[in-house]
Order: sequence, then C-alpha cells, then structure tokens
Amino acid sequence: TDTTYTITTTLGTAPTYSRTAPNTSGNSIYVKQVYAGSNTSVTLEQDGNNNAITGTDSGWATVDGNNSVISVKQFGTGNITGLKMNAWGNNIDIRQRTAAGGDVSNNIFNFESAGNGNSLVGKQETNTNTASVKLTWDINSVTLTQKGGTGNTSYITVNGYWNTVTNTQNGSDNFSLVNIAGDNNTATVNQTGNGHSTFLNLIGNKNTVSVTQTGTGDTYSLQQTCTNPAGCSVSVVRNK
Repeated sequence: TDTTYTITTTLGTAPTYSRTAPNTSGNSIYVKQVYAGSNTSVTLEQDGNNNAITGTDSGWATVDGNNSVISVKQFGTGNITGLKMNAWGNNIDIRQRTAAGGDVSNNIFNFESAGNGNSLVGKQETNTNTASVKLTWDINSVTLTQKGGTGNTSYITVNGYWNTVTNTQNGSDNFSLVNIAGDNNTATVNQTGNGHSTFLNLIGNKNTVSVTQTGTGDTYSLQQTCTNPAGCSVSVVRNK
C-alpha cells in the first residue's frame, strides 16, 4: 500500500516536503535504529528515479550513536532523503547525482543533527535541487555543494558555537539561506555564475561571514542581531 511520509523542516522559510512511497516508479528504504550504539556504519544507495530514504514512522530515517559513518548515494531524478540523528563525532556523506553524466533534477535532501563534532558533506548536481540542513550544538561542520545547474536552493540553520558552514553553488539563479544563532561561528558562501541570491541571518557575537559572487545579477543580504550587551563583533568579507 502507498503510505505518505511527511518531512517537516524547522527552518522558518524552508518548505515542507511530502513524499508518497512506495509508488509505481520508485523504491523506498526505511531506516529506524532501535539501539543507539557507537561506531555504527550505514551505507544506503539507490539508482533510478523517484526513490526515497525515510523512516518507518516519523518520516525521518533515524541513525543515532557516536562516532558513526553514514553514506547516502542516490543516482537519478526526483529522489528524496530525510535523515535525522542525535549523537556526537559522526561523519555523514549525502550525494544526489547521476552515475554517468547527463541531467539530474528535482532531488531533495533534509538533514538534522543534534550533537557536537559532527561533519556533513552534501552534494547535488544540476537543476532545481533543494538541500535543507539543521545543526544544533557545537563544533560541527557542513560542506554543501550544488554543482552545475540552475534553480537550486539551500537552507542551512546552525544553533550553537564554533560551527563552520561552507555553501558552494555554481550555475545560475541559485539561492542560499544561512541562519546562525550562537557565537564564534563561520559561514562561507561561494556562488559562481549569474543571478544568484544569498541571505545570511546572524544572531550572536563574533560570527564571521565570507561571500563570493562572481557573476552578474547577484544579490546579497546580511542581517545581524547582537546578543552581547557590550556589543557585537562581526566580520564580513564579500569578494566580487
């Protein structure tokens, strides 16, 4: 039977994603970890279109435990991944791409993590893809790349201290939103091509932002809320 799984992000303006799985054209992998042990290794791979990696009940694939390695690869168009974890010291790799060149479009991945010292590498290729990432706690890193397309969107929310975010988009008409709450965080946004837009919202103190936009028709916006009664220090570098 068809079952609808809804993955709801908590990113404010980020959209809500719904997915019906299984369906006539795609496969589904359901992941639910019952015992949150350490040093877990999970590898998930799907080849084709309209596939999903979700959970059996909450709509999220859940992998908990410290010092774990999670690898997700989806090759094709219209795929979705929703992964959530609450643990420390994990390495997560999520890739949505084509196996042998050609166009890939309309892929979605959502990732949420609560813990310290986690590292996420996310990659999407070509057009109209959406990536949504939320990190809570400290000393986490995100490297998110949307490569070689148009109309891609990325939403990154960080709540904690000493976190590092790098968001790279190339192509045209892509959008990047970075929300940071906390102190001593670093965000780097690189957009090459034309017609890109970036919005950065900083809440806290001693946060650093670097923006690179190389094309024509690019727009950039920074909003800051200071939480330090003695005053905030924010460093912004924009290269164009």
